Amino acid sequence: MPALALDTLYETDLAEWADTQAAALEQHDISSLDWENLAEEIRALSRSDKRAIESHLKNILLHLIKWELQPQLRSISWRLSIRNSREAIRKLVAESPSLRSHPAQVHAEALADAYADALIETGLPDPQPFTPFTIAQVLDQEFMP
Repeated sequence: MPALALDTLYETDLAEWADTQAAALEQHDISSLDWENLAEEIRALSRSDKRAIESHLKNILLHLIKWELQPQLRSISWRLSIRNSREAIRKLVAESPSLRSHPAQVHAEALADAYADALIETGLPDPQPFTPFTIAQVLDQEFMP
């Protein structure tokens, strides 16, 4: 397929483009590969996993903060949300060990964002005293404040 047609296909039907690229890779047909867009899609895979880790981390922190600030409202659903997000991060890191340090790299930003969201959700005034959680605590399946 000509390069121009591949660019058009990439823009109009990503699924078909991906199928044609997979077939070209399987057949070792390098002349049919859309190198630029293939490189971008491969980079996007890593970004997607990083964003998923960040989202799960923020979710854990949000629920841990609410757990600490509102002990009277603690619920099984908060606990399950924390557990499920910890498990999701564990699986992402198991599939891509190079992402092992990513939670620690984004921990401070996720903590600040989760704290701001917790104040909005709870209606509590800012500042609220709470003990910031270490990344080891956040990822520890047994830890609850």
